[in-house]
Amino acid sequence: MNFQIEHLSLQTLDRFTDIAKRLFNEAREPNLKMLHAAALRGLREEIKSRQAEHHDLRVVKEHVNWEEHYNSLLKNKQPAPQSMKAYETHSCGYRLTFPGPGTVEEYDAKVGKPGTALDHACLHTIHTRTLPEWQEKFAAVLQERTGITRQIESEATATRKAIPERVLAYNKRIVAQWGNGNDKKAILQQWAQETADQIVVTPPAVPEEKAPPPSRADLAKAQEILARDPAIVAQKVHLMLSEVPGFKLARTAEGLPDPESFAHLLNRFILTKLGM
Repeated sequence: MNFQIEHLSLQTLDRFTDIAKRLFNEAREPNLKMLHAAALRGLREEIKSRQAEHHDLRVVKEHVNWEEHYNSLLKNKQPAPQSMKAYETHSCGYRLTFPGPGTVEEYDAKVGKPGTALDHACLHTIHTRTLPEWQEKFAAVLQERTGITRQIESEATATRKAIPERVLAYNKRIVAQWGNGNDKKAILQQWAQETADQIVVTPPAVPEEKAPPPSRADLAKAQEILARDPAIVAQKVHLMLSEVPGFKLARTAEGLPDPESFAHLLNRFILTKLGM
């Protein structure tokens, strides 16, 4: 709650509730909306609690200017400014960046319900990753337990694999041919959930950012160094890596430095020595 309200009378709480509701609707700044929304929730909870206990505290005298009194209690209670983050995406062939909440807490505050950011993230993962996995596993369960074969939608060719019948269409055939009656529909629902219970919602790992390929000149210089005596090359690589902490040097199947990766290391080493 943004201010202490335990000592206020029910009449004052009622007046403040109307003011908070109006100021919330009139506010255009997100921070102000959050402020009045939090006050409104606290006021309503206090009123509900008072009514349930059948008592009232009338300590504060009546105020003529109720809005001024309300705002005076909110004074210096402004929430911290929100940190915005740029979110990159693409649509219609265009790269786009949208500003959005910078923290999970700010996302939840905008929605007005704690835990919403996590819910939305998991639901997005379910729709984009988990459900496709579930569909394929469920189709296998249906075929095994009903004996109805999943058809081939498109035969294999020299350049592509066979495309199986879509799970939605396959499931409709199962329901029509095998799942007649409420008992069997309940069995299908049970199988569906059993399959889901075996899958954990797992978000994809963030892919490592790939550095752009080095220029021809940089690559040529790297190859020239790598062509020297292996012992000398190993010493130089060790020196460079010690000066550029955190750099992940890619290596070939033989364990030698990858030329492109070494070219990037060489550039980073030179920049470090120049203090850039």
